[in-house]
Amino acid sequence: MLVLAGVTLLVGVITLVLWPTGTGRPGGSIGPGEAPPRPTSVPIADDEVLMGVYVENLQVVIPETNSFTGDVYVWYRWSNPDLRPNETVEFMNLYEAWQLVTWSALEEPIEQPDGTRYYVARHQGAFNSALQLRNYPFGTQELRVVLEDFESEVGAFRFITGPDSLGIDPEISLPGYHILAPSLAITQFAYGTNFGDLDSTADERYSRATVTIPIRHPVVTNVIKYLVPIILVVIASALIFQVPPNMVEARIGLSITALLTLVAMQWSSTDGLPLMSYLTLLDALYLVSLVFILGSLIAGLRVSWIARDHGEEAAITVDERSMVVYLVGFGLAFGATLTAFLLT
Repeated sequence: MLVLAGVTLLVGVITLVLWPTGTGRPGGSIGPGEAPPRPTSVPIADDEVLMGVYVENLQVVIPETNSFTGDVYVWYRWSNPDLRPNETVEFMNLYEAWQLVTWSALEEPIEQPDGTRYYVARHQGAFNSALQLRNYPFGTQELRVVLEDFESEVGAFRFITGPDSLGIDPEISLPGYHILAPSLAITQFAYGTNFGDLDSTADERYSRATVTIPIRHPVVTNVIKYLVPIILVVIASALIFQVPPNMVEARIGLSITALLTLVAMQWSSTDGLPLMSYLTLLDALYLVSLVFILGSLIAGLRVSWIARDHGEEAAITVDERSMVVYLVGFGLAFGATLTAFLLT
């Protein structure tokens, strides 16, 4: 039974270690400290705007508000003089609009050698991006920056991308996360309403650019920070079966202390998370551990009654068996919970 419990727990740990990490951050031709590159020549139709994003920095992720702060360059190149993407394109997922700071060395778009117009600006602000925390404190989150032209629908304005449309500073680091390779997707979005405008229809579609930056929780670090303390507290609670059966107060005190310790640990571990309609992996692991500690308290009190009715020797025999069953059961349940969450 001990072997089975160990194998189950090991499977859970191996699942964590081998959990898909995604692709690494792209190298590219952009060196540390360099400005985002000028776009290469790409044919641009009258209704098209070639755009690109360079991620300069990511400061912090705030799970409690489903937001993050970032620093990005956004550039546009277009041929139609009637288009004004530098004025009409807006961020669609700002967390607090007043925090957005925009700066550009160009007062007006400049003309390129091929006759197109070019504009680049730097934006610093907080962006809203719903986090998927079911596998917390493990798994991958996606930070998104969404841009859209608020003036023209797809028939008059379409984003396009080229080979230089996406870049990221290779020296970026984000405390508590590993940054993976970003992506840039161009889609069409319909609001499903005309917003009361009789000249518009509900099926009008707008061109939207979405930059997605995957970030991954560090596995080894979070195992040590979150899982190891839980396991140690549960193992400590198993020592109730090593306390003489006639010392009822000591048995109760040991289990209650372990129970309160685990509850305090859970509060501190989930303090910065938003209110959610589902249990996270960490919630489930704490729940399993709390149930087993409560079970050890009940079993310990039962053994004390056995000692009174059948003698201390019989109680000690039950204690020995109870400790094995307790640790085996916990190992099986803990490993199964890990595996079930990460593989579904």
